[in-house]
Amino acid sequence: CISSGSGTLVAATPSSEANSCDGSADDDVWFEFTAVSENHAISLSNIVGDTQDLYHVLYQGDDCGNLTQIYCSDDENSTANDLSVGENYFVRVYSYTANELSNLTFDICVFTVPPPIFTSTTLYTVEELVTDVLIDSECNQSFNISSSTGSDFGSTNGIGYFESNGSSWPFENGLIMTSGDVANAVGPESGVISDGDYNWPGDADLEAYIPGLNAGDTNNASILEFNFVPVSNNISFDFIFAAEEYGTFQCTFTDAFAFLLTDSSGNTTNLAIVPGTTDPISVLTVRDGQYNDSCESVNEEWFADYYGPGGLPPLTSPTNFLGHTEVMTAQSNVTPNELYTIKLVVADDGDTLYDSAVFIDGGSFDIGQLDLGEDILVSSGNALCEGQEIVLDAGALPNNSAIEWFMDGSLIENANDVTLVVTETAFYSATITVDNTDCSYSDDILVEFFQSPVIVPVNDYVIKCANEGFELEVNIENIDQLNSLTYIWTLDGVDLQIGPDNTYYLDENSEESGEFTVTVFDDLTYCWNSTTIDIEFYENRYCVDLPQGLSPNGDGFNDCLILDHLEDEEDIDRIDVFNRYGTKIYELNDYVDQWCGDNQDGEIMPVGTYFYIIYFNSSKEPITSWIYLNY
Repeated sequence: CISSGSGTLVAATPSSEANSCDGSADDDVWFEFTAVSENHAISLSNIVGDTQDLYHVLYQGDDCGNLTQIYCSDDENSTANDLSVGENYFVRVYSYTANELSNLTFDICVFTVPPPIFTSTTLYTVEELVTDVLIDSECNQSFNISSSTGSDFGSTNGIGYFESNGSSWPFENGLIMTSGDVANAVGPESGVISDGDYNWPGDADLEAYIPGLNAGDTNNASILEFNFVPVSNNISFDFIFAAEEYGTFQCTFTDAFAFLLTDSSGNTTNLAIVPGTTDPISVLTVRDGQYNDSCESVNEEWFADYYGPGGLPPLTSPTNFLGHTEVMTAQSNVTPNELYTIKLVVADDGDTLYDSAVFIDGGSFDIGQLDLGEDILVSSGNALCEGQEIVLDAGALPNNSAIEWFMDGSLIENANDVTLVVTETAFYSATITVDNTDCSYSDDILVEFFQSPVIVPVNDYVIKCANEGFELEVNIENIDQLNSLTYIWTLDGVDLQIGPDNTYYLDENSEESGEFTVTVFDDLTYCWNSTTIDIEFYENRYCVDLPQGLSPNGDGFNDCLILDHLEDEEDIDRIDVFNRYGTKIYELNDYVDQWCGDNQDGEIMPVGTYFYIIYFNSSKEPITSWIYLNY
C-alpha cells in the first residue's frame, strides 16, 4: 500500500460535499492520498459491523467544497486509471443503506496495481509449446505431439502460452492448460470464470486415474500428449495448480488434472501428486481452512495465495483465479533410451463451471540433460586429497551419439566413456553429440583437490656416528596452504614420535639405523604424504673407520692405513704411529692414506703390532687404536 489506514463509521455523519453516486452517504468518512503512478487500486477489507455493504467514491482536488468526483464503486475493490502523478485524491467511504451511526470498522489500502500475467494462443503452435517452451532443448527427443481442447469443439481455447509480464507470478513463462479460456486467465481476479460448454467433452483416462471420478464425470478437458525418449534416469518439471473453487467450494468440489506417464510396457503413473503423499493434487487435497472453516486444512503448506474474502486484495492477483498452490515438481524415475508417453490433462468435474488451470514452467520439463553435478571445491569442503580419484559421471549416453571430455578446454584423447576418473585440479567438461544432427549438449564442472603436504627432508641420507647425536628434520614446502600438521616418525613400522614437531632427535647413545619414515597429516583435511630418510650407523666414534690389519706387499689390498672420515676427512689434523715400545716411528699432518708400514725415513718396519693416534682440527677428542703389520 502506498497509503493505508483503518476506519470506522461509528459516530460518522453526512458531509456537505456533492455526491452523485448511489447509496446513502449519511455516515461517511474520508481518506486522502497522493498519486505516485497513473493507475492505483483502492481496496476495502476486514469489514466488521452492522453491514458488509460499503460504498466508496473517488474525488480529485485540494480543498473540500471544491472537489471533482471521478467515479463511484459499490465493490470493495476498484481501479482508478489516468491519475495525475503528484496530485491529491480523496476517498469517501460510507455504508450503502440509510443507517446513520453504523457500528462498523474496516481497513483501506491504496496501492499501485501490479501487472497481470500475459497469455497467448497464437504466439506458439501446440507443437512449439512442447519443443520450444516446455522442453526448450535442441535434444529434446520428443515427437508424436497431439492435443485436444475447447476450440476443437466450437468452444474456447484452453491451451496456450503465458509470461509473468513483470507480475508476481513465480514462473517467467511457460505452458498454460485450463478447463476454460486461456485469454480469461489474465489477472487480476475479477469474479468467477466459467468458460466452455457441454459440447466440449471430458477425458476417460483422467476419470480412470483420479479417485472419486466416474465415467462421464468430466467436461471441458484440455489435453496435451507426446512421446519422448529420456537421456537420464529421471524426468521432472515444475508446475502450479490454480482454481476458482478455492474458498467457497474448497470443501466439497474440485476440478481434476493429471500428468499420466506411460512406459513402453504400458504401465501408467500419475505424476500430479502432493509431494510426500499419494494424494492426487486438487482443491480437496491442497487447501487452507482459514478461507473456509467448514472443513479442515489439508496439505496447507502447499497452498500459496487466495484472492477472495479474507485473503489478498483481488486486484493484486496476477491471474484471474481465486487461489493457487505453491510451485510443485512432478518427477519420476525412468529408463534412459526407452520410449515414454506423457499425457497432460485438466478438466471440469461434473459441470462446466468454476474453471481450473495448470501452469507449467517453461524449460523445466527435464527429460535428461548432461549434468556433471555441482563444482567440487575446497571452499565447499567436498574436495578430496591430491592423488585420490574422483569419478565424473555424464549419465546415460543416448542412442547413436558420442561423448568427448575436455580438461581446461583441451580434448582428452581416448576419453569416450560416460565416466572420467580425474586426479588433478582443473575445469572439466563433457559434450554429447547425436550422430548426423546439430544436436549437442554440454556441461562443465570445476574440480579442486585439497593439497597434501609436500615434504622436503633437510637430509635424506645421514651417517650417524657412535658418539654423536643427530637431528632429523623435514620442511613442508607448501605449509602456507595447509592447516595445522601432525608428524608421525616411524622405523620399521614402529611409531617413534607423534606430534607437531617436524624434527626427530637421535641422541649419542642411539644405535638406530635403517629407513626412517615421516608421515605428515593435515589435521583438518586429513590429507597426508610421507617420505623416508636413510640412516647409516657407525660403531666407531666420529664415523672414522679404524683398520686393524696392514699387509704392504704390493697386492693392492691393505697396503696402507686408510682413514675413511666419512663426514669430512679434512677434519683430520695429523697421525702419530708408535711401535710397541712407544717410540714414534711416523708422523704426518693432514693424513689420509700415506702410511704403508714404513718409518719417517721410508724404511720398512718389521712384522708386529703398532699403535697410532689420530688428531682432529675440530674439538673432537683424539682417537687411539692399534694395527698389526704383516707381509
